[in-house]
Amino acid sequence: MRGFALLLTPDGQVLASSDPAHYPAAQPVTCLLPGPQTHAVLTALRGDALEGTEASGQERFVFVTEPVWSQEKRILGVMYVQVSTPSTGTILLAFAQGWLRSGLFLFVLLIPPCTLVGALTTRGQVRRLHQLVRATARFANGDYTQRIAGHLQDEIGQLEAQFNQMAEQLVESMASQRRLTEQQARREERARLEQELQTAQAIQRSLLPKAVPTLPGWQIAAYYQPAREVGGDLYDFLPLADGRWVLVIGDATDKGVPAALLMTSVRSMVRAAALVMDAPGALLAHVNDLLYVDTPTRMFVTCFYAVLDPQSGRLRYANAGQDLPYRRHRDGVSQLWATGMPLGMMPGTRYEEHEVIVAQRGATRRCFLGQNCHAARLQGPDRSAESEC
Repeated sequence: MRGFALLLTPDGQVLASSDPAHYPAAQPVTCLLPGPQTHAVLTALRGDALEGTEASGQERFVFVTEPVWSQEKRILGVMYVQVSTPSTGTILLAFAQGWLRSGLFLFVLLIPPCTLVGALTTRGQVRRLHQLVRATARFANGDYTQRIAGHLQDEIGQLEAQFNQMAEQLVESMASQRRLTEQQARREERARLEQELQTAQAIQRSLLPKAVPTLPGWQIAAYYQPAREVGGDLYDFLPLADGRWVLVIGDATDKGVPAALLMTSVRSMVRAAALVMDAPGALLAHVNDLLYVDTPTRMFVTCFYAVLDPQSGRLRYANAGQDLPYRRHRDGVSQLWATGMPLGMMPGTRYEEHEVIVAQRGATRRCFLGQNCHAARLQGPDRSAESEC
């Protein structure tokens, strides 16, 4: 027995062949197959499956054509399978040569069973070829679970085994390609996020003071280092019209981009309110009410707000839940105590306001405010007396 399979394009050319030596790819089927088989292929290209048999010399050909449909019911091509078997006449001749001397009666007696065996064999082969073609069409339409349970070791059985092997390799290749695509997508997403974080970091650092104030008799220093690319920490200096300076230290809950966005809003609110409001406690209460309206649940901002008079060393301050600053002086260390809820937690909150003298005129003036990533240091020229906060 000898058989082969062809996968044909809609224009009747060979796309794939199990016997490329005799049926090469890109060749028209009209040049490779006889008239009946070519007619069957052209019929399948119009959407009708066809099967048939053809005798040639000592062989008998059984062929099946099946159109391959897309999900949109459009013909993608044709599957053609052909198997050749010895003809019934050859079988009869072999028997006749062995039993010629037994008489005409035995010869006539063998004709019906031989014919029946040939018909049954042909029908079984055609049925298996139809099953192979249907499985190929379903696989081409996206049903990658198609497999054929073949047990016979004939030509069609080899085609069935090759189909199963091809299906397994194709499914594995598709899974590998899908993994590579997902990995590439994750890498691109990670690169995009890193680029966005770098941009956010640059924007956040641009909102911090470019330089610390330069005040006669005072030395000011600041340090900032977020835990991540961006964070919710903030410090700020803002000059007032009468020569005083506003000192702000803040920290938003959580870390990352949400905290940075929240702290950016607080900075804008504090700067706008500082231009029209003088009292630190009233200013924090005003910012708290504004922030409460738009702040998401479980997010808030702690803030220490102070107004420094460089001439007198007088420091008026209020605290919205920020860790208490410490004032160090010759007699020891004391906290700059002031109570108040963090900004954005409860509407209508009131904030205590206090006042302290950081240093008298002509004294050494130093001030350290905040914790973690904020520090402000103020120092005067005369070291005869010392007061720090």
